[in-house]
Amino acid sequence: MENIKMENATSSLKCYTCTAQSSNDRCMTPTACSAADKYCMTIVGALEIGSPGAVRLSKLCMPECTETNTHGISTSCCQSDFCNSNGAAGGRLSNVMLLAGIVGPLARLFL
Repeated sequence: MENIKMENATSSLKCYTCTAQSSNDRCMTPTACSAADKYCMTIVGALEIGSPGAVRLSKLCMPECTETNTHGISTSCCQSDFCNSNGAAGGRLSNVMLLAGIVGPLARLFL
């Protein structure tokens, strides 16, 4: 049986949560969100341009959420139980890693 971290025992949204993890395997803590939370949010960001292995992943319960993809940080939002299981910020984790791996070496050519 799954051990779910309970923030609110009512029938609230359930999301996977974590903070600044290096892989999705480390980002699978089942959490019952508070009654105010309506979204599961996934944030994926490169720590340093040119370091594809330096990507960090966070998952949260949030009352509001806006999807973004700017400056090497992608945010995705969903509204069903455990919908943030893949950790790819809308399928963009591999794109962030690819972009970080390409832009970094190219930037060094011009600096």
